[in-house]
Amino acid sequence: KGAGGGADSEFAPALVQRLLGILGAENAVTGTLLKAGDRLRLEATISRAGGTGPGAAIRVEGRGDEALFTMADDLGRQLLDRLGLARAGRDHAVGLTTRSVEALRLYEEGTALARDGNHSGAAEKLEAALQADPGFALARAALAETLARQGYADRAAAEAARALEGLDSVSPYAA
Repeated sequence: KGAGGGADSEFAPALVQRLLGILGAENAVTGTLLKAGDRLRLEATISRAGGTGPGAAIRVEGRGDEALFTMADDLGRQLLDRLGLARAGRDHAVGLTTRSVEALRLYEEGTALARDGNHSGAAEKLEAALQADPGFALARAALAETLARQGYADRAAAEAARALEGLDSVSPYAA
């Protein structure tokens, strides 16, 4: 909410400048996600410390929930380019390893269950995530860890080996 910086915006230029001052930051990025039917629009604005208003908005559009990943990647690249951080940002970025909304949702549910100690429920969710996207390396690694905690060493080792095969698709941080 508030990418436009208008009077009804939560991110009015004066507020953004105040936050930049408090945090000692050079830049702030504000944005919105708009959805109308199956159409999506992501919009982000960079505000620079000492500026008098928000900069030009960066907009990307797409159709359907699956487009959100590509849109976020595109918006992120454009933001890094505008901030002059394109190369450094790409070297250290933590990228998603799936393009499936369903797989990502199931992965998040599974990892939450694992954190709560419900390894049986976690394994079910992670296996479902892998059915939605068999190449989702992080889900496969999480499943391997969950299976190991349940005492299924052989299955855990097999899943870990399969996760290692997919490491070329993840960021160095995730790997």
